[in-house]
Amino acid sequence: MVSPLSPGGRDRAASHTRDRTGSNRTRHRRLESLGPNLGYPHSSKIRTADNLRELRPRGGRSRWRVFYTQVGEAFVVGAIGPEASVSQRNFARAVAAAERRIKDVEAE
Repeated sequence: MVSPLSPGGRDRAASHTRDRTGSNRTRHRRLESLGPNLGYPHSSKIRTADNLRELRPRGGRSRWRVFYTQVGEAFVVGAIGPEASVSQRNFARAVAAAERRIKDVEAE
């Protein structure tokens, strides 16, 4: 199960996580079906984070990343942000936000 978090940390999909192409649904389905076996170029570990991975839409060709981790049986999406080469500052902000939100979920 993939559980996206809203900016407030509620267990529901935020409107900003949707797009017209449905690629977010495709990413979530791929993550649900392959789980931890989803490898590069579709997913990779965030080097600056302890237990955070990024979904890399379109095999890494998208400028956006979905930051997630596995909590029990579920994959929890903590944030969506730009890839590091687009904006290192906003990438770091999104990673920090994802870590905070996921930590809150793990504490529940």
